[in-house]
Parts: sequence; structure tokens; C-alpha cells
Amino acid sequence: MSSAAQSRANRENATKSTGPRTAAGKAASSRNSLRHGLTSGKYLVADDDPAEFFELLDDLRAEHQPATPTQEILVERLAAAEWKMRRIRFFDAEIVNLRLAFEPLPPKYNQNGRTDPAAWAFHKDACYSNDFTKYARYESGLQREFSRCLRELRALQAATRQPDAIAVNAGPQPYTVAENAGPQSYAVAEKPTSQPDAIPAAAPPPPPPNPPPPKWPKKKNAKSLGG
Repeated sequence: MSSAAQSRANRENATKSTGPRTAAGKAASSRNSLRHGLTSGKYLVADDDPAEFFELLDDLRAEHQPATPTQEILVERLAAAEWKMRRIRFFDAEIVNLRLAFEPLPPKYNQNGRTDPAAWAFHKDACYSNDFTKYARYESGLQREFSRCLRELRALQAATRQPDAIAVNAGPQPYTVAENAGPQSYAVAEKPTSQPDAIPAAAPPPPPPNPPPPKWPKKKNAKSLGG
């Protein structure tokens, strides 16, 4: 465990460091950054130019403006896929040259001078290693990777922008000019908070009057009955 004096000396030495100054030192420093993070050396081979790769990465970042770590990852995957496609862009011609270097076109198959050596190389490759088919499959995979990352990136950015668009479209509460008011007087339009009052039901009809009492026949007295 370092002492307090050693720690203080280390901090003072760190403030005096200005980084690499020579061209070789700067190139070594740029390659050191490829060993860490997502932009590591797995994207580059020995003859690749790190500055050119990072220029491509910066161009894609400026175009797509990643706003989250996930979007940043997708942009870097775009750069990696595009970089690999650039690297293998001329592999078909190199495969032809390599095949002809190992097995040139025999003179007996080109007596009239009209046979294309590239056709001979393609024929021999199809009979043995079949590098052209593997190359086409690899290139198609890189194209699909680029398209998939671009589609996912655009979908994420659209989902991120959607809540902001809803908030902007909502806008402030509308207002109307108050009637009989000055030219600079405004009143906030009030929204109905409840349903209008229901129409009251009709009153029931009054009950009918009491019926008159029944009229009973008068009783006849005994005299009138005896005659």
C-alpha cells in the first residue's frame, strides 16, 4: 500500500504528462484505444487505418445523433458492418487472382485466345474450395446486419420522440376573446365538467274527486202499507 508521499508524488507526475508528442507515439496511442470498449481491435486487422475507421464512426454518429447507450451501440454496429463490407469489397477479384496464381489457365483451353482466365478461375474454385459462394454469403450477412441495426435504431429513436411529440401537440389551454371586453382582454374557454341537467318528468295527474254517496230508497211507513 503506497504512502501519502508516494500518492502525492504520483498526482504531481500525472499533471506533468502531456501525452505522446511524436507521430509514432500518437499512432501507438490511437491503436491502444482499440483495445478497450466497443471500438476494440476486433473490428480492425493489421493493415486497417484506425483514423479512417473512427472517421466513419464519427460520420455515422453525426448523422444519427444517438441519445442513449443502446442507440450508441447500434451506431457502432453500423460502423463495424460497413467497415467489413468495405474491406471485402474487392475480394472477388482477389479470389480470381489467387486462384490463377496457384493454377493458371492451361494453353490447351485457350488456343484461340478467347477464353477468359477469370472464367477458368471461377470454374476451378467451384470444383474445389467454392470461395465465391462463401464470399457472397458473408457479404449478404453483413448487409443484413447493417439493415437490421439501422431499422432497430430508427425504431428506438421514433419511440423516444413520440412522447415529446404528444406533449407538443397538446399545447396550452385554448382561450377565446371575452364578449364586450376590450381588444386585449381574453377569457379562458371553460370546458363542460358535467352533463346538462335532465328534463324533469311531468307531474302525475290529480286524483279524481270523491264519488257522491249512494241514494238509498226511502222506507214506506206502516200506514201507507195498510191502506
